[in-house]
Amino acid sequence: MKALIIGGAGFVGKYLIDELQNFGYEVCATCLPNEKINAECDVFNLDIMEQKSISELLEKTSPDFVFHLAAQSSVAFSWKNPQLTVDVNIKGTVNLLEAFRFYERNSRLIVIGSGEEYGFIDKNSVPLKESEKLNPANVYAVTKACQEMLCGIYVRAYGKDIVMTRSFNHSGAGQSDTFVISDFCRQIAEIETSWKSLQYLAIGIIFLCMTFPVFSLLQAIGRADIPVKVMLFGVAVKFVGNLLLIPHFYTAGAGMSTSICYLVILILAVYHLRKTLGEPLHLIGAMTAQCYSSMMCGVSAWLCYGKIVMMLPQRIAFIGAVFVGAMVYVICLFLTQGKQVIQFLSRSI
Repeated sequence: MKALIIGGAGFVGKYLIDELQNFGYEVCATCLPNEKINAECDVFNLDIMEQKSISELLEKTSPDFVFHLAAQSSVAFSWKNPQLTVDVNIKGTVNLLEAFRFYERNSRLIVIGSGEEYGFIDKNSVPLKESEKLNPANVYAVTKACQEMLCGIYVRAYGKDIVMTRSFNHSGAGQSDTFVISDFCRQIAEIETSWKSLQYLAIGIIFLCMTFPVFSLLQAIGRADIPVKVMLFGVAVKFVGNLLLIPHFYTAGAGMSTSICYLVILILAVYHLRKTLGEPLHLIGAMTAQCYSSMMCGVSAWLCYGKIVMMLPQRIAFIGAVFVGAMVYVICLFLTQGKQVIQFLSRSI
């Protein structure tokens, strides 16, 4: 048995191809020239607005079953472009019906409609029956109801074997985010990915906050060139990290490369400070204070972000968390090491 899927490049097409092949069908599928079907089957370019092309393809493939999936299937887009929706869903279907009318094999045509055709439903009509009166409430639903009526005419007038469905919402992997469920899933995935990126970025910010006092000390003793050189080297590390990590971990990879960059900057800054001063500030104690302050910064920023992200846009919540973390860092550093730093700076200046 042979099946032809018209419009096989869409979300449903690839699942239908797999299912038919699992049942032993020989499958052919069509798509537009700018589309691609990732399946092991014969693929043909076809525009359903060209009736002659449809007729030629039917004669060439000789299918026992024809599945009509080609459609403009977005309700939202049908409001924005009703002309295209009517052209594809109604005129395109008429072209297919005309080609199928003159197709000599006794084959079956399966035309996919939509539950949207029922439209506004009285609460007393639930659960729905197929005999329920159609009352479409949007442009897409109207085109699908019209499509079904046209199919009914070809069944009664020409005796063609045509099955019409009114399929309700279906979703899964590979569906376009123009549909509500897949759009929600996309947003959730982006939030989760962004959250991982923020986790790595928070670690990097801790390293960066530990670096600022070291840079300040280097500038105070007249070695302002060292922070510039260290930062330039850090930029190079960041660039290489992005090239290596982003292709594999996406936005999380950007957060990883940022953390690595700031860690390298911190290590180089401390190395140059030790080399220049020989630990006059009891550097180990100073760095311990900075670690403590940075940890408090990270924890406070983390808690703040978790509290306000549900109330404010993600970007604003992140900025607010960074501000709170920075304030906590400054306060903790002043309480633990402020006196020694001030004394050293006063002597250096």
